Amino acid sequence: TPGTPTGGQRNVSFDKVYRGIYSGQLLGTHDLFEKRTTIEWVAGYNSANRDQPDYKRYQSLDDGTGIRQINIPNTVTPTALGRFFSILNETAISGSVSAKQRFGFGKDPLKSPELKAGVFFENKDRSFNARNLGYITSTGAFDQSLTYLPIGQLFQPQNINNTTGIQISEITNRKDSYSASNHLLAYYLVASIPIGRRIKLDAGARVENNLQQLHSYDDFIPAPVNVHNQVNRLLPSANLSYNFTEKMLVRAAYGQTLNRPEFRELAPFTFYDFNFNFLYYGNPALKTAKIQNLDLRWEFYPSKTELFTFGAFYKKFDNPIESYVDINSPGGGNKLVTFANSQSATLFGLEMEVKKSLSGLSGSKFLDNISLLLNAAVTSSIVKIAPAYALGRTASRPLQGQAPYVVNAGIFYNSDASGWQVNMLYNVVGKSVYLVGTDFYHDVYLMPRHVVDFTFSKQLGRFRLKGGISDIFNQPWLFLQDGNGDKKLDPKTDQVIQKFRPGQVFSLGFSVRL
Repeated sequence: TPGTPTGGQRNVSFDKVYRGIYSGQLLGTHDLFEKRTTIEWVAGYNSANRDQPDYKRYQSLDDGTGIRQINIPNTVTPTALGRFFSILNETAISGSVSAKQRFGFGKDPLKSPELKAGVFFENKDRSFNARNLGYITSTGAFDQSLTYLPIGQLFQPQNINNTTGIQISEITNRKDSYSASNHLLAYYLVASIPIGRRIKLDAGARVENNLQQLHSYDDFIPAPVNVHNQVNRLLPSANLSYNFTEKMLVRAAYGQTLNRPEFRELAPFTFYDFNFNFLYYGNPALKTAKIQNLDLRWEFYPSKTELFTFGAFYKKFDNPIESYVDINSPGGGNKLVTFANSQSATLFGLEMEVKKSLSGLSGSKFLDNISLLLNAAVTSSIVKIAPAYALGRTASRPLQGQAPYVVNAGIFYNSDASGWQVNMLYNVVGKSVYLVGTDFYHDVYLMPRHVVDFTFSKQLGRFRLKGGISDIFNQPWLFLQDGNGDKKLDPKTDQVIQKFRPGQVFSLGFSVRL
């Protein structure tokens, strides 16, 4: 796949990836003592694998005359001309059991107090191995004319030698492989208490004992990398609701949650993101982020398929995990990106959701089959950077990855009589910080793009025809920096870091029910 030319450079790759996923569950529910006591249990097994057997990459440059030259380095640089191999295997075993007891203080079971307790465990193990190969100029009198050959001709056998041609070398490090595990054991207790006829309180707590481990190597020290993150946390939650009527209520909720680092964010392994031309490496010192959540929401349910909600929310983050450009990242070539804990962040906003059927609003049978969906949120966030990362970075900015607004809308047509289902969906997400930059390499923003998807299906007896088009507008993914420092982002005046169109997907399928 050819990359977008930047400054005369074109990145090209050929890749194939094999993925496999298995997920299975066995579960049971047992009602006892006239259904006052309910026992539920679940046992699960998941496995995933990813095999990238031969990821080929090269760069070509404009030599100044309009003719392209293949970039053949004299030191191993797999991103310029090389091949990458990796394989990942992960398995997870999980299980839970819970007991719910209803207390029959009232005739209505929905207004009777309940107490629920349970335990959950998950053991996850991962192994990852990779190799990096690169082609370099020969140690003898390298023939520069080889750089002008098409890539298919460059790799002819006669051009691979250590005198005038290219030669293969390897830059695989011990840090390019790692093993990791995550062991979670959690207990929880929740009480549901009706207070009068209109008020209900759901409150409880979850205790998590989590051990995250990773074993790898740091080739630059050199020393082994042994991550041993033991986190024991009490996570309280509460939900208080007031029912104005059977169809309308207001609720307030508070809860604490955690965000644990991913294995790839912890591993010192360096991986190349070809799409965006960045080199990522993990940070074994990452901490688990703690989040406090507060929500206030008004809800109205005119019918079983309709709803109107309006709410406000607030979140407080301790040690949020963000993607940082390395302060020592080179001025040219591939940028180095790592993961780091900022000191804290706050986020607040408003949201709304509407699901409305047009049935009964007119005498039209066509309109009776149409329903509408709209949900939207506006958000404001601000981050406080940890002192260790504050030097050379913007003092005030939004939380990385958090957009100031999100809008989703849909129109759905469903006719049981004719067998037709037609859906049109729309989505747009406001600009967000993609990478936290430096004074020399400014924050990288992902700009908004409007996405429209269309799907349809037609029932024909036992047969069904279905199809659709995803991303009809095919607007580009656009990554910008505020190059001129005017606090505005404009592709005409600011630095375009990356721009590409993901392409549309057309689908058509046919199925039969036996």
